[in-house]
Amino acid sequence: MIGFTGASRTGKSTLARLAAANLGFTYHEMRTAEIMAGGGFENIGNLPIDVRIAAQEFYLKRYAEIIDGLPRPVLVDRTPLDLIGYMMAEVGMHATTPEQGERIRVFCERALTLANRNFGIIFIPVPLPTYQVAEGKAPANPAYQWHTHWIMEGAAQMMRGPTMVRISALDLETRVNGVCEVIVNWMETNARNNSANSLH
Repeated sequence: MIGFTGASRTGKSTLARLAAANLGFTYHEMRTAEIMAGGGFENIGNLPIDVRIAAQEFYLKRYAEIIDGLPRPVLVDRTPLDLIGYMMAEVGMHATTPEQGERIRVFCERALTLANRNFGIIFIPVPLPTYQVAEGKAPANPAYQWHTHWIMEGAAQMMRGPTMVRISALDLETRVNGVCEVIVNWMETNARNNSANSLH
């Protein structure tokens, strides 16, 4: 699987959809608001920390179920690193009890394990210069956007399985072409390695 992770409104869905179309791969959009609503949770509400933890735990469980049924190769516009970012962004110095902190730690470990097990490449686009406000998305708040982005970048440093690729270009065409080039090169390298292994 190939995933895109990053703060809200960084272009993850657009990049994943266009790259999938260019490469002839399946694209799957993780509709966060719909998934959360399925568990009775509000996606962008100001939730108490216990409710936020429960919501993220529900989302991670549903996420694992959804990706388990997807065809391969597939491009997905969210990864478990996104869930880590939004969970950790709720944590302040005095905002959680030790018990809540342990639940969050376990949640993050489960999310990292899920990402390592399922993804071959994860792209991380940086926030764009302008924030496109949209219904059902987080309100324009550059500080929060960069806050969650840097948490996700930090989580990416803990990955051991997938190839992590930071997208710093801002032009859409450059972004899409770069993503497609990385994916093609990665697949060609895997094909050569598999071929070499089959000869032994």
